[in-house]
Amino acid sequence: MPAEPPPADLILRAATRADLPTIVGLLADDALGAGREVASDPLPGAYLSAFEAIDADPSNELLVADRDGCAVAVLQITWISGLTRTGGTRALIEGVRVARTARGAGIGHRLLERAIALAQERGCAQGCV
Repeated sequence: MPAEPPPADLILRAATRADLPTIVGLLADDALGAGREVASDPLPGAYLSAFEAIDADPSNELLVADRDGCAVAVLQITWISGLTRTGGTRALIEGVRVARTARGAGIGHRLLERAIALAQERGCAQGCV
């Protein structure tokens, strides 16, 4: 259970290109990410290429939790078509990060709830987190 409810001014929305430096910073801000992400200024071009591919692909979504105009959490959902479960779709949720200063406020919980709701709206037969 979160220590306090998520901020009322929290907005859950699709990530934009302008969010990219913040998203990479979030991905780099843990023990694993610190060794594999490059949160430099400017960012390596591979991040922009990856963002553009994700943004153009209807089977992928990047969601952010926005507070006061700044992304404070992120996750990626990939929709996977399959033959099992009578041709069902699965939702793979990955890359979940919450800013260090925003942890414990239920923001990650709200973001995951939104991702699950999107999966249900698409009729997903199974989710993978």
